[in-house]
Amino acid sequence: MSRSKFEEKLQLAIEFAQNTKTEFSFYYIDIDNLRLINDVYGYIVGDIVLKNVADHLQEVLNDPFVVARIGDDEFGVILMDVGPAEALAKAQVLCKSIAEMEINPLGDDGIFITNSIGVASYPHNGQALDDLMLAAEVACITSKRKGKNRAQLLDTVNDNINPTVVHERILILREALSSKDSIVPFYQPIVDLATGEPMGYEVLARVKRGENFLSAGLFVDAAEKSGLMQEIGERVIEQAMKEKNSSWAKDKLFFINFSMREVENLDTIRFLADLFNRYEIDPEDIVVEITERETVRDINAVHTFAKELTELRVRLAVDDFGSGFSSFLYLRYFDCYFAKIEGSLVRDITRSGRSRMIVENMAKLLQRLSIEVIAEFVENREVAKILENAGIRFGQGYYLGKPSRCPGNGS
Repeated sequence: MSRSKFEEKLQLAIEFAQNTKTEFSFYYIDIDNLRLINDVYGYIVGDIVLKNVADHLQEVLNDPFVVARIGDDEFGVILMDVGPAEALAKAQVLCKSIAEMEINPLGDDGIFITNSIGVASYPHNGQALDDLMLAAEVACITSKRKGKNRAQLLDTVNDNINPTVVHERILILREALSSKDSIVPFYQPIVDLATGEPMGYEVLARVKRGENFLSAGLFVDAAEKSGLMQEIGERVIEQAMKEKNSSWAKDKLFFINFSMREVENLDTIRFLADLFNRYEIDPEDIVVEITERETVRDINAVHTFAKELTELRVRLAVDDFGSGFSSFLYLRYFDCYFAKIEGSLVRDITRSGRSRMIVENMAKLLQRLSIEVIAEFVENREVAKILENAGIRFGQGYYLGKPSRCPGNGS
């Protein structure tokens, strides 16, 4: 299939997703150093390598909508009804499986290859064909710059140095903030693994763009550079507090993530206390997450924040536990009620004995400290079962429930 034919298929996927209000993901796969193979072994061998890769893609991917060669050493893959997190997880498995292939066009001397995969998803990274093609290609280029033999999701690509991109995102945010209903909370369930019932919801920001809602994570850097982050956060949190009294949310916990900048802001606690009074919210129904990924610039400020939360009767959670060294500082100094285990560790437990051992022992440590454990990135039944067998009570991920605007209405 030619690149133009592939683009026709991609346009069909966009139209289908628009009509059905679903999502899909697109891989831009580049075979690393194919030119060197061509130079050493010749173009016939290079073509055999590409044919083997094409066959492998068809074999290992679960019912792809399209697999096509779209360049000299590039392939395009479309996976319908697959969102960003699941797409990245599948791409990482695919990347590893290609690296483990042994191709023997010359008899006993095997040829081993690696690949770089760029991942983009509709509508998260664009709603037009050109936008999605560019998004996946930029992610692929970034994966090569980071050392090749890896998959890269556009959400984590640092394309915010492009002033045009930043300016466009700032304009979108300003436009959304000028409209009453364009920046809203979505809710992702946090589920009891034994019963399958949600015990709470993480509050996530979404930016409405036309008929679609885009993850606010795409706009974080633009929001910080333009000074709009606080206004966005306050808009989403206040709306969530209004909706906390809905029938579906009354007996559930709301998990709200605060950046380190918000933790260090003395007005954050006052803002929360005011919302609790205004909307008659029981503070014990609110869990404040502090993300472990950010550097602790002022441990005293974090300590003050945690102390004031406790006095307010709000529970504290550590997000992304295990992604760095701040985790253990939090355990040492703060009375944490929950800890969310870093998603990439959870995602790998079915294929990495080391990741599984780390997760199981983290859980044991946290449980001995009387901290409730939540596993993130639970993307399939096998992962959920391993976690439950390890004594982990709660999980969060697309297998257990996707973010939605109103869980009570199933939307």
